[in-house]
This record gives sequence, C-alpha cells and structure tokens, in this order.
Amino acid sequence: MENNFNITSAAVSDRGLSEKRPENEDSFLILEERGVYAVADGVGGAQAGDVASQMAMEILGEAFINLTADLDAEDVMRAAIDRANGSIHQMAADLPQLSSMATTIVALHVYGNIATIGHVGDSRAYRLDHASVLRRETDDHSVVEEEVRAGRMTPEQAVNHPSKNVISRALGAEGDVEIELKTIMVEPGTTFLLCSDGVTRHISDGEISEILEDGSDPAALCARIKEICYERGAEDNLTAVIVRVSA
Repeated sequence: MENNFNITSAAVSDRGLSEKRPENEDSFLILEERGVYAVADGVGGAQAGDVASQMAMEILGEAFINLTADLDAEDVMRAAIDRANGSIHQMAADLPQLSSMATTIVALHVYGNIATIGHVGDSRAYRLDHASVLRRETDDHSVVEEEVRAGRMTPEQAVNHPSKNVISRALGAEGDVEIELKTIMVEPGTTFLLCSDGVTRHISDGEISEILEDGSDPAALCARIKEICYERGAEDNLTAVIVRVSA
C-alpha cells in the first residue's frame, strides 16, 4: 500500500531529568512504508511500564505490516489495540513483577488523504492543517479532563489539579478497554504530532502550534520539543513523533 502524498517523519524519546524516573517507559513506532505511527506511555515502574509500552508498539506494528488494501484501517487499528490490551493484561496477571503494568497509546495511520487516529489514555494527537489551524484530535482519558468535559471543573482548575496526570483508561489495566477512534481527511501541508504527557505538561497547545508552524524538518522540530521540555525541568519521560504530509 503506497501513499499518494510525500510523508516525512521523525521522533524523539527521552527519560527526562527526574531522578524519580530513572528508566524511559515511553515507546514509539514509525513504520513509514505502512503509514503508521504511534506513541505509548507505560506505567508500572521497575521496567514494567517499558514492557507494556513496547508490547503495544510491537502488536500495532505487526497488524499494519499485514494490512492489505481490502482491510479497513480503523478495523485493523481497533483489533490491534484490543489485542495489545489483552496481551498486556494477561502478562501482568502471569508475572508478579509486572503486575501493575499498563500503557497509554495514541496511533496514527495515513493512507492517501485519509488518516485514522486511535487512542487510550492521555497521550495526544495534534493536527496542524494546511491553513495553520491547530486541532487536538484526542480527548484525554484522565480523571480531571473527564470532569472538565462534564462541566464539573473549569479548564483553569484542571491545570493545577493534583490528579491531573491520573488516567482513567489504559491498555492492560482491565481485560476489556474502550478505544476511541476517528477517521479524518488530510490535505497536503498537514503536520501531525503524537506525544506523551511528558511533552504536554511543559508545552502548551499555543506553543505546539508555533513549533509545528515552523517550516523546519520533523527531526529539527522534535529536537526543539526536547529542548523546551529540558529548559522547563523535563519532569517526566517525553516522547514526540512528528509526521508531515506534503504533495
């Protein structure tokens, strides 16, 4: 399966500066020849989160390597994320040292002018369109963001809430998981950012828009994201995947 558009991509993944997070439990996936990209933010500590996030990326990658033209990308993504959830949950049940492991996931598949986005947790997908309008394509599955959406908390209250990083959904936490998926149209001049909350805890949506509007190549933009996170303390593992679609 070939894309009609030219796609360039890059990633950065780093453990950050916090001594409380000696391992990088984030993982990412770039399969440019298949048009699939993803970020996973593992939880569970003592390398368990790293195992969970890597499993999610491997299972998603395998599914899209086997994708054929007669299959619907949204169906394939849903099945792969579902399979990753079951595999992580089973391994956590089988191995005591991994009993608390789970992971977020945000995944993007681009084929021609169609993009499919799936996510569980608080890792995000942003899209800067050809008119330089930034859209956040995912709603965080977090306790605080769900309170905001329900009207029980203001966005301003959410910013400094002590539970702002507590997720309400993750792969592996339960035997079944609710996956959020969408399919959108893409035009040349679109840039996507997939990232873990280690990025968004330090960089606002307005700043993300400014970064993505810069005409630099995706690798330079990823380096800039890491640089800003480091300038602001890099309190968490940070991962970003940038995908640029051009004619």
